[in-house]
Formats: sequence, C-alpha cells, structure tokens
Amino acid sequence: MVQSFPNYFRRPYIHVVPPTPKGCVDSFQQFNEMFIRHFAGNVQHKKLLMYLSSLSQDTGETIKSYINRFIKEAMGVEDFNDIATITSFTNGLQSSQIYFHLRQTMTRSYEELLEITADYAWVEEEKVA
Repeated sequence: MVQSFPNYFRRPYIHVVPPTPKGCVDSFQQFNEMFIRHFAGNVQHKKLLMYLSSLSQDTGETIKSYINRFIKEAMGVEDFNDIATITSFTNGLQSSQIYFHLRQTMTRSYEELLEITADYAWVEEEKVA
C-alpha cells in the first residue's frame, strides 16, 4: 500500500506501508468473529432451578456442609424462586429433626430457611464439640 502526502512537505513524500502479515485481522468483522469463536466456549451458563432438586444431603454429611453446598449451587441458578428452592432444600435433607421442623413451620422465604438451618447447624456443631 502506498500513501502520499504531497501537501505537507516541500518535496512530494511517498511512504510505502508493508502489507499486513498473514493471520492478522483485516477488519472489525473478522476481529468480531475471532473474538466470539475464542471466548464463546468459556461462558458459564447458569443452571436451571430444577437442578437444585437433584441435590441431597450425603450420608454422614453434616447439616452445615450440606447448607454451604446448597447455597453455592443456589447462587448459580438462573430462575431463582424462594418456594421452589425451599422445597428442593427440604427434600434433599436426610430425615432428621430439621427436616420435620421445616415441614411443620411452612417456611416462606429463603432468608428464613437460612436462619432456621443455621441454628440447627450450630446445635449440630456443639454436639460434636
């Protein structure tokens, strides 16, 4: 590519621009396509609310570790709903005192669920200590 700047110098000046190396981006469209191809695979998709119903407390797992695992997974849910989340959490519990307490109290909000379960986790830790 040849560029000419006749008005800026006393003598005509010609500047030869070397061709771009092979593999360089020639246009914004090409850059856009390369960007999408490179980064599209790295996007983490949020999980559906149904995924929470597959979580359950493992045998021998403490209430505290189940709560922490459930909260971590619930934070990645796309269509979060308090009632469905409470139901999924309760159904995932092994039969225990907290399970029956949650069934009887009819917890209405996720925050209320976390308060109740935190109390039970604390009591469980005190029993172990």
